[in-house]
Amino acid sequence: MKSSQFLRYLCVSIFIVLFLNRRVEALDNVNSGSKPVLFQLEQRNIEVLEDILKEISHPAKPNYGKYLKAEDIASIISPPEDELRELIGALESLGAESIHLHRTRDYISCRLPSDTFNKLFRREETEEHVGAEKVRMAIYKPSTDPVAQTVLRNVKLAYNLEESSSDSRHHLLAALGSRRREEISQKISSLMQQSSEKFETYRKRNPHAAENVLGGHNDLSPFLPPPIPLFSTLSTSDNGFYLLVVPVCADNQLSHYRDDSKHPFHCPNTDVSIEQIVIYAKDAHNASLSVEKAFYGEELKKYSYSLKKWCKEVYESNPVALMNYGGYCEKNVLDESPDIGVMVVPLPGTSGAFFDEYVPIQLYSKTKFSHDLESAYVASSGSSSAPTAEPYTFMYGQADIPPVVRKSYDIPPYDKKLPINHNNTIMAAIGCGLNYFFNPSELDYFLHTFGQESVHVKIIENPLFPVKNNPEEPGIEPSLDIEQQSSLAYMSEHYFMPSNTKHCSTYYENILYYVGINELSDNHLPLVISQSSAFVTPDNLLPLDFVRGTNVEFLKLAVRGVTYAVSAGDWGASGRYENGNFGCYPYMAPIYPASSPFVTSVGASQPLLQIEANGEKKILTQVCSADQGGIITGGGGHSWVQEIPFYQTKAVADYQRQLYQVNKDNLFPPNGSYNPHGRGYPDVALFGWNTPVYTEEPPQWVGVGGTSISAPMFAAMVSMLNYERLSRGMPPMGFINPFLYYAAEVMPEAFIDITIGNNRCTEFGYPCCLLGFPALKGWDPASGLGSPLYEHLLKLALNYQSFA
Repeated sequence: MKSSQFLRYLCVSIFIVLFLNRRVEALDNVNSGSKPVLFQLEQRNIEVLEDILKEISHPAKPNYGKYLKAEDIASIISPPEDELRELIGALESLGAESIHLHRTRDYISCRLPSDTFNKLFRREETEEHVGAEKVRMAIYKPSTDPVAQTVLRNVKLAYNLEESSSDSRHHLLAALGSRRREEISQKISSLMQQSSEKFETYRKRNPHAAENVLGGHNDLSPFLPPPIPLFSTLSTSDNGFYLLVVPVCADNQLSHYRDDSKHPFHCPNTDVSIEQIVIYAKDAHNASLSVEKAFYGEELKKYSYSLKKWCKEVYESNPVALMNYGGYCEKNVLDESPDIGVMVVPLPGTSGAFFDEYVPIQLYSKTKFSHDLESAYVASSGSSSAPTAEPYTFMYGQADIPPVVRKSYDIPPYDKKLPINHNNTIMAAIGCGLNYFFNPSELDYFLHTFGQESVHVKIIENPLFPVKNNPEEPGIEPSLDIEQQSSLAYMSEHYFMPSNTKHCSTYYENILYYVGINELSDNHLPLVISQSSAFVTPDNLLPLDFVRGTNVEFLKLAVRGVTYAVSAGDWGASGRYENGNFGCYPYMAPIYPASSPFVTSVGASQPLLQIEANGEKKILTQVCSADQGGIITGGGGHSWVQEIPFYQTKAVADYQRQLYQVNKDNLFPPNGSYNPHGRGYPDVALFGWNTPVYTEEPPQWVGVGGTSISAPMFAAMVSMLNYERLSRGMPPMGFINPFLYYAAEVMPEAFIDITIGNNRCTEFGYPCCLLGFPALKGWDPASGLGSPLYEHLLKLALNYQSFA
């Protein structure tokens, strides 16, 4: 090759290399300057989807069980095909890359160049309330640039999925549905004004009570002492256990202390004295391990204290008590009720009564008891010169361990020979907002403790927010969910979806979390999902776009045949201000998504031991409430912004009639304090007060309470129903609410009807509000339809042969 040709070749080669490098560099610049964007398209025919749900979810309908596929939903709700092509073409012309049309074809994700993005949207700063916090975020509203119109007329909402420098992790790009939201907001504002005016009238009639509710603090202390658990462990040692016992009088009022050699406890405003306290536990397999210990007379006096004295002599000298029970001895508590009576009882560890509020925790970790505690309780009995003394009711101390749950709800015993059905999947999905991880070895220990084999839990990532499980940082919440569902529905295939706060800073990001779940294929979509979380903010104060958008995602899951169980909340009907003040709203505070019509809302119950005048003992069920030793109060009420759904019209009407009959003055709750035309919740209620969870760091049993227990417990029951139906070639239960309300009509014995208690309190240690709902016969906004009994529901579920 001649030197001139070589030089020419070299120059051309260098030019090509430089050109390609510049081209690659330019592409890199475009990619680095692009933004990951998600567009929510205008969704059509949502009412059609709701009509379909009515037909496929009610067991008496001929199309029962004929669930839709994702592509079926797309054909109903997505924009027309020509509009989709036009939109995608417009995005391509604007430089969009990696364009992806989502499974139900009502969302499009892509990467959009930053300069194009800035032409489409203009930036505005705003604040959003997220629970107890305010989050700064950037809202991007559509610009007037003509090039943007093809995109904007097909898009309802838009999101930027990358991290930003603002307090919020992600930007809400555009609230294109703001006009409709403003119309709804005006209606809500008018409704709240009417409620305020009516409540003002009520306040004038009863100023003391109204001041309590409006002020958000406990002015009811003369009538309702601060809630204290009936029995709680103070400390443990090699020598035994110390029990804190708070005797309870009629109507579940806490007893007060007086310096009486034989009767240190008395019931306020009565001449009733508590003469005996019995601590009892029965082992189902070994009678020699059963314990019954009674305290009366001088022995009762020996261990009795006033709350104030206990705080000084026991609490101040006991480091375990300092850690667990310091709240009892705060000055405001002592000032309100210093004479509450308590017992501090030292008991031997393996040969005496030893248990605490979470009874089996100490049984299994500290004693020789077997794995099946048949019963355990603390009870007190008294005497009165009054001839009309009523029977006394006391908290029942049995804990929610798997054998107890099965026995309580007629669930068959564990059978390790049952094969796993890999078409019957259940997933613990807490929703966006927590660092939600679990440790498989903790689950194994929990199951082995109760004589069960290990179950395999598959990790499934949210397609929009993929997060890896981190077993090194497990949380109590996910451990609780997994342990509850896998111990009962052990024959199902279990999925777990981790999440973290990195992707969950605002309400709108929660929409994306549910959009991600609907992005799962029909073959990988769980048939049952349990979500043990809810928003603190009442649903009338939430962004309406958030409620509407999330409801559509729940609706899509429902028509796809998914049961979605959601915790009803742990702070009653009108508690927990969003600014962190655990006070009482001046009106009912229904929470979301428990108030969504397309989920199954699960409240909390707790057992109650009733001792009749003749000494007969009965186990009843009441609404879980903080003032009854339940630690939390199960949520419930009526939505301000969502109408009564088709499946509960009669149930809500029946409750309203009863409420009027038992309370003709409408003081409980007063008119205007809630929306009687709104979706009522919960739908059912299960144990939610007394459950052990095992943790490895440190190795211990932790007792928990809340509807976070109830939701996965109910989800597991539904998964068991699915197991039986699928094994017979029948479709799964799907959206189960219509079935539940139908079952309550045709087979009322399928539920333990809860008629004791109410949900006017908040959480343990915080005030009880004036406003709440009483549990009455049938459905009520404190306990729903009651507690489902598995065998009855199974019998009904197998009777309906309408199949896809």
